Amino acid sequence: MMKPKNEFYKFLAKKPKKSSSMHERKLHLWIPDTIVYNDGSNQPFWVYTGSDGIVRKTEDFTEKDIISKMANQFKLDELICIAKQGSDGAVVELLNARDIVTKIPMFS
Repeated sequence: MMKPKNEFYKFLAKKPKKSSSMHERKLHLWIPDTIVYNDGSNQPFWVYTGSDGIVRKTEDFTEKDIISKMANQFKLDELICIAKQGSDGAVVELLNARDIVTKIPMFS
């Protein structure tokens, strides 16, 4: 069974180059919202499928964005995501909205 590493998510949605044309190919694919925060890079990033069906990537998000997109603001302790850790993703943990925010270095 293949397990994608963090590097995989970086290539799903590349930032457009300033010199690129409007006709650059984009990936049309539904993927679950994925926040990659511990891959050795300086900035966590969020990969998601936009309303147009195109895979997007952003490094500009806040705690409020995570809660509004992934959680119910009145049930912050409800389990909403799976966190995989370790080079092979062998350590799996269920997290609620509060846990997510404390795990991401830019919020702690």
